[in-house]
Amino acid sequence: MNGGANAGEETVRSALDSVLRSPPFAASPKLKDFLRYCVERTLEGRGDEIKEYSIGHEVYGRNKHFDPQIDSIVRVEAARLRRKLAEYYEGAGRNDGLRIDLPKGGYVPEFRAIPAAPPASAKHLMRPWAAGAIAILSVAATIAAVRLTVGRSGGPTARSVAVLPFSDLTATKDRGYLCDGLADDIIDRLSRVPGMLVVARNSSFRFKGQAADIREVGRQLRVRRILEGSVRAAGDRLRISAQLVDASSGYRLWSSTYERQLRDLPSLRDEISRSVAESLSLRLAGGDKPRRAPKPEAYDLYLRGRYYSRLGTLADDDRARELFEQAVAKDPEYAEPYAGLADAYSTLAQHGAMPAAESLVRARPLARKALELDPDSMEAHLAMARIARMLQHDHREAEQYSRKAIALNPGASRPHNVYGLVLEVSGRLAEAVKEYGEASRLDPASSQVKANQAMALYDLRQYAQAVSAARESIALSPQSYAGYIPLVAAQIEMGAVQEAARNVQRLRPTEADAMNASRRSFYAAALARLGRSAEARGELAVLLRSSEERYVSPATIAQVYLALREFDRAEEYLEEAYEKSDPLLWRLHQTPAADPLRTRPRYRELARKLNTEANQ
Repeated sequence: MNGGANAGEETVRSALDSVLRSPPFAASPKLKDFLRYCVERTLEGRGDEIKEYSIGHEVYGRNKHFDPQIDSIVRVEAARLRRKLAEYYEGAGRNDGLRIDLPKGGYVPEFRAIPAAPPASAKHLMRPWAAGAIAILSVAATIAAVRLTVGRSGGPTARSVAVLPFSDLTATKDRGYLCDGLADDIIDRLSRVPGMLVVARNSSFRFKGQAADIREVGRQLRVRRILEGSVRAAGDRLRISAQLVDASSGYRLWSSTYERQLRDLPSLRDEISRSVAESLSLRLAGGDKPRRAPKPEAYDLYLRGRYYSRLGTLADDDRARELFEQAVAKDPEYAEPYAGLADAYSTLAQHGAMPAAESLVRARPLARKALELDPDSMEAHLAMARIARMLQHDHREAEQYSRKAIALNPGASRPHNVYGLVLEVSGRLAEAVKEYGEASRLDPASSQVKANQAMALYDLRQYAQAVSAARESIALSPQSYAGYIPLVAAQIEMGAVQEAARNVQRLRPTEADAMNASRRSFYAAALARLGRSAEARGELAVLLRSSEERYVSPATIAQVYLALREFDRAEEYLEEAYEKSDPLLWRLHQTPAADPLRTRPRYRELARKLNTEANQ
């Protein structure tokens, strides 16, 4: 190592000592160890060894069985460390000559030289370009000296890209669904390209409507390239602009503007995807294999349906179903609306609003039709996987379709999430947690994936980890109730009843979600376990009245009786749920809520049937 390198390392170590001696770190010995570990490994040229596992093992004393996807200690502490560093540089370290940062999404520190301001008397002698050059040379010399690594050490790979939602620049601002759908489809196509890392929708769409600096977006998403664009429309005429930007410099690498009719939009998404792939010396999956373009009216209706299907309430699901049906009527040879319709009917059963048998009769032919029209459709395979899991309870078939969807689109998060659900209802809970972890890695901003992982951890009786994952889910989407289900349930099991009581109101159905029997059931059961039996019985009465007017999942009613410790009544409804192939029964069977029944002969016979079917 030459003297220049030694001098650079000494500069960094001196800056590190100043940070560790400062008030923000005085009472945080573990955070000191965390930062020291990361800095020293980087200076030794071992940045590629700085991983969650190594930090958990060497800094926080976790044993060899430590699983970062289950135990989030390192991610939680990293967030604390970043806050402490920010506090230091806003206070005591504001005049430091070198700044140490821990970028989000990784654990390899960055070192940035901060040039000192020239004396007032010398300012007129220094030209602006000279001051900038000195700053740049200072930074470059420091980075070279400490041998920062990129790529192997956790930085963005060269072929990584994020697709931001396109901006709606129409005068009426009513094409948001089209802008989102176009970005969605480009993400789907790029994630099929071997060798390309594509940030998933939930992560890139966090920046929707924000005037964020491209370099900051790239840093947060840890990508080298960003695709952004805009849509203008006048009647059926579209003007779509797209540009690929280098996230580190902000320089434009490629751009194009397309004047098209609405009917050309499906082929345009492929054209843009191909241009992005070729700019990175890659080929779009499928090469030049021709794809059938859907009729423009059908494509527009499908995009609208997909927009509503993601809003999450039963009212929105109804609207999505109507739009998918219209899309099928406009273009019977278009595969995606069939898959969307199949998912819509599966969702009704999932929420306890339609009998599984009726949902199966409606959904399965639709999913099969989508698969027949497009055998390479990820959406069709996922629709088949959901049907096999929820409506047929054929877990082997559900696994086959899930794995095929993963193979078709290895860079997508959704197939891993669906496969996690298959593993969970099959009783393979530890595998489910890891599969959700992979889905979360591909889509770190998905609150639903983290909620699913939290629920699997709750089922594993790992309550502290379940609470941690649930809080991550809530932080990503505070308005969603999904993360509150495992949070409240785990807090009750841990005896943290006061915290659970504060959170339980977030489970109460909203007006738009009033017919969601599953949500009402979780709310009522939590009230019962908190000792608020009168309120729980009030919610149970709503479910019972509703069941006289329309279908309500028997398992949702059983769950409330179970929490009220009326075990005979609970078993009656559980047996009815089995006879009706209620998908929520298989879910309830895995949870600690069912533990009081496991020694009762009547439930043991039911459990034998469920376990037999799960392993067929």
